Amino acid sequence: MSIKTINAAIAKVNSHCELVKGEGYHYFLYDNGTEIATESVMVMYTSHLSESDWVSEAKDFINKIGELTCESF
Repeated sequence: MSIKTINAAIAKVNSHCELVKGEGYHYFLYDNGTEIATESVMVMYTSHLSESDWVSEAKDFINKIGELTCESF
């Protein structure tokens, strides 16, 4: 499973959110052209979570941002 595959699944939920791999961790980046937000996920390897777990984590992150800056899903 790759970040590209996970990001394709996340894009179906919200096209402004993506998963990025840092050094020893991952983070979500939300950028709608007006607002930017990030949140770290302390998971070293992408394969440590399933695709559905990553999408669930992304949904939680998007919900934290608030409905004013998010697309409905």
